[in-house]
Formats: sequence, structure tokens, C-alpha cells
Amino acid sequence: LAQDPNNTDALMVLATERLRNSDPTQALAILDRAPADSERNVGLQMLRMAALDASGDQAGVEKLFERLIELFPDNQGFRGALVTWYLNANRVDDAERVLRDLGKANPTDADTQLRIVSFLGAKRGPEAAKAELNRLIEQAADDKAARFRYQMALAQLEYSSGDKDKALELTQSLIDTSTDAESKTKALVALARIQAGQEKTDLALSTASKAIEADPGNSDAVSVRASILLIQGKPEEAIKDLLVAINEAPDTVGLHGLLAEAYD
Repeated sequence: LAQDPNNTDALMVLATERLRNSDPTQALAILDRAPADSERNVGLQMLRMAALDASGDQAGVEKLFERLIELFPDNQGFRGALVTWYLNANRVDDAERVLRDLGKANPTDADTQLRIVSFLGAKRGPEAAKAELNRLIEQAADDKAARFRYQMALAQLEYSSGDKDKALELTQSLIDTSTDAESKTKALVALARIQAGQEKTDLALSTASKAIEADPGNSDAVSVRASILLIQGKPEEAIKDLLVAINEAPDTVGLHGLLAEAYD
């Protein structure tokens, strides 16, 4: 620093030392000496954020998050971190606002939209999540892949929130209307899980078998059928299924767990 008072790396090292010595105010003063073009230095800004947080400047932390989102609009990590920060501060409305903004910026990204649905389910309740999914399903009329994912999510949500008959109806409708084999197989697996959860094991076994016939290497379908076979006291048949599936997908942890259970 004696030779170059604006050396960003040196300033960061010195600020880190001050922060470790529980002197965030001095750390911030040092970071403020960094040149203007270092504003896009993410490491420096993360250090600044740590110092702001350590000094209790929550407004400063929030302002810096917003500036980073402005500087790096395509970086979803900053938005996600701000959502977490808001939730930790019990600022649910602000967290939802950030997620909604992200959804508006990525209207066709199903992963982003489903993240909003998950948030609503956890913080606003299942009815809010269902309403959002119904809106997304209507909005995705021309996007079959996204529409299918939203419909599957809605069926799963209906089941988990207690309306098992509605879940069965929605899932069966997906099986009847799906035009591609992969989607139909996923719906069959979902239906088998619902049936198994209702202790309709014979029916669930038949449905899982249909999924395996359509896609013999589908590890989800094999897992469901093997689980049902174990419930029915047929470990030998379950082992046979699982060994074939593991040969096709050796890295699927769930299959190995079921196999160990079958041997026990």
C-alpha cells in the first residue's frame, strides 16, 4: 500500500485482518479507499457486506444486495441470497417481491416459477401455491413441457395437502392426455406412488409395471415397484428388479438403499 495506496488486493487483505479483529468500522473505512472500478469486484463486495453485517448496518447490507443485483442482473445467486437474508429477518413480503421480480424476468423458466410456488407453499400456505400453479398452467398453454411440470406439481400438492382424490384425478388425466412417452411414464410413476400411499398395493404394482414396460431403465419406476414388492413380502422379486436397474443406473443412491433393505 505504501507504493500503491489503491491496490485492491492489499486493501482487501488489510480489511480482512481488521474484520477478524472485530473492527468492522475500520474494515469498511479501508474498503472505501478502493478505486471506483473495483465496484464489480465480487470478492471485495462480499467482504464489504460481511463488515456491514458485523457492524449492524442492516440497511447497508440491503442496499449493497440491491446494488449487486443491479450490477449483475443475470446472476440469480445474489437474488437468492437476498431472499434468504429477508427470510432470516422475517421479511416475508420483501422475499416474495424479490422472487416475483425474478419470475417476471424469467417468465418461461419453469425452475424459477416452481421456486416461487415452493416459497408460497411454505410461507403462504398450500392454497396460495395451488393458485399460482393454476395461473402458470393457464399461462403455459403453448409450452407443453412447462405445462406438464406445473400440472405434475399441482397433483403432488393436492396429494400432500390432503385431497388424494383430486391428486388421482389430475394424475390420471395427465396419463390420458400426455402425447410423449417420457411424460406419460413420469405420470404413471406418480400415480403408482399415490396408489401405494393409499395402500392400494396391487393397483400400484400394476401401474408401476406399466411404467417399466414403457421405460425399462426408469429408476423411479423400479424404485416404486421394488418398494411395493417389499411391502408385499416379495424380496426376491424386488432384488431382481433392483439389480437390473442398478446395472443401468449405478449412481442412483436410492436403488442401493432399497437393495440393502431387500437383502435384510
